[in-house]
Amino acid sequence: MKLKIYFSVLFFVIAFSAFSQLKKDEVLLTVDNNKINANEFIRVYNKNLNLVQDESQKNVDEYLELYINYKLKLREAKELGFDKKEQYIKEFNKYKKQLANNYLTDNTVTENLIKEAYNRVSYDVNVDHSLVVLDANETDTISVYNQVFGYRDRLINEKDFSNIKSQLHNGQTIHAEELGYFSGFKMVYAFENVAYNTPIGEVSMPFRTQFGYHVLKVNDKRESKGYATVAHIMVSNKQKDESIKPEERIT
Repeated sequence: MKLKIYFSVLFFVIAFSAFSQLKKDEVLLTVDNNKINANEFIRVYNKNLNLVQDESQKNVDEYLELYINYKLKLREAKELGFDKKEQYIKEFNKYKKQLANNYLTDNTVTENLIKEAYNRVSYDVNVDHSLVVLDANETDTISVYNQVFGYRDRLINEKDFSNIKSQLHNGQTIHAEELGYFSGFKMVYAFENVAYNTPIGEVSMPFRTQFGYHVLKVNDKRESKGYATVAHIMVSNKQKDESIKPEERIT
């Protein structure tokens, strides 16, 4: 296929190294009826300016010539069907995945989350907890927030949580529970954050999760004692057959 290149007066503007003054939506050149705007060339030129070793390629005229040749070769390759070949598609998808990983994965954030998770599973935290159930989609929350804020005052001023529990807990709309010790990954993340970031002996401000508004008091934190996995066999000591002796059978 015969490829045609049409240059506008913009070529001469660029030749005098004043391309930065171009309007970005102006057409710089046309390759076989495909228009290429000035902003595309400017972006590529600025992106590669500090990467090229050959000084001639930093010259706008020289770089424009390279850019034109690149566009011509790209167009020719497409006309020859190279973009539909299996090897090309495989390489393209591999490259696309590599580029996507740079945007989808923030190594600093990931490392911080790993450290946070390790620290949390290394420690257990013991809390008393009050919750007023609220639909996750509810936007009018002032009255519930104030209600939970009142429970916060009680958690601060009353030493006996069992008394608070007996008066508040109904198991449906209001929960007041001694949760005991737990470690990381046992609660929803927002709840876990407050539990681990609240100092021992202090009461958190009310906070919201998908379950409603919570307030909690941190009673203690300790190094995690870990977990044990056990297997269990039991023989009942109540047998209909009196000849069976549980102590002997279990051995």
